[in-house]
Amino acid sequence: MPSPAARLQLAAALAAVGERERAARLFALAGDDWRRVPDRLISWDYGSDLRDAALATALLAESGLEAEAWEAAARVELLQATRQRLSTQEQLWLLLAARGLTPEQDVLALALNGEAVEGAAPITLRPSVQDLQQGVTLTNVGSDGLRVTTTQVGIPAAPLAPAAEGLTIARRLLDFQGNTIDPSSLTQNDQAVVVLSGRVTDGREHQALVVDLLPAGVELESVLAGRGTATAGFAFLPQLTTPLYEARRDDRYVAAVDLAAEETFVLAYVVRAVTPGDFVLPAPFIEDMYAPEAYARGDLGRLAVARSP
Repeated sequence: MPSPAARLQLAAALAAVGERERAARLFALAGDDWRRVPDRLISWDYGSDLRDAALATALLAESGLEAEAWEAAARVELLQATRQRLSTQEQLWLLLAARGLTPEQDVLALALNGEAVEGAAPITLRPSVQDLQQGVTLTNVGSDGLRVTTTQVGIPAAPLAPAAEGLTIARRLLDFQGNTIDPSSLTQNDQAVVVLSGRVTDGREHQALVVDLLPAGVELESVLAGRGTATAGFAFLPQLTTPLYEARRDDRYVAAVDLAAEETFVLAYVVRAVTPGDFVLPAPFIEDMYAPEAYARGDLGRLAVARSP
């Protein structure tokens, strides 16, 4: 496979059987060819420049080439600083790279808000919200350099706004005649056709996952997407996209679709209103499974179901 990842794995295999000089030459060759074939290679090995740099760091460290591993780690740092979303491949190899660079017996000496903290690397600190509000000061009191990674986890204070980064997605609710339905005007046992549509806007190919979370007041009854044409009784629907995979779950509709540059998609399924009440209508979502910086989020809304007479 013509990719840096393949050369790196072959180099690590050579190092493992004692061919260290040949391994070092092949590691260097992979490092000279970081540019990947745009788009097409994503579908071959699910990688990225960041994934390859992290993979190189992990394999160089595993092969005992520490200096080269730290050089690759510097590239990881630069690439990761430009990214907010990571694929599963990137997350895995970043974890293995971090493990490869962590000394097994190294003892760190540092101070947290003036109080001494010692322990074997890595040291994980979890300040509380109150600590963060008061301020946290971390000081290296040892003689060696100290590398620090911060991770922030939280719940948005307000609903996330719609977004479109290389992909778009929209949702409509229709009755069985093709008329638009107001989601706040349903009655128990009403049925509705949910139509999800969107397109590629960044000129690239995408292996995308479409997810539409169901509001609490409805149940998913049947899936119409994936048959190419509307079935009897749904002639008002446009040509439907055939997904590679689709799932009808208790709390969501899920479909995987391969999209060419500028391609559009249309998916559809049927729901029934079952529980009276006023519910959040979650935003539909689409994401490239292996290049998650390409994604779209639709509108968040409300869905109301009135009790049947």
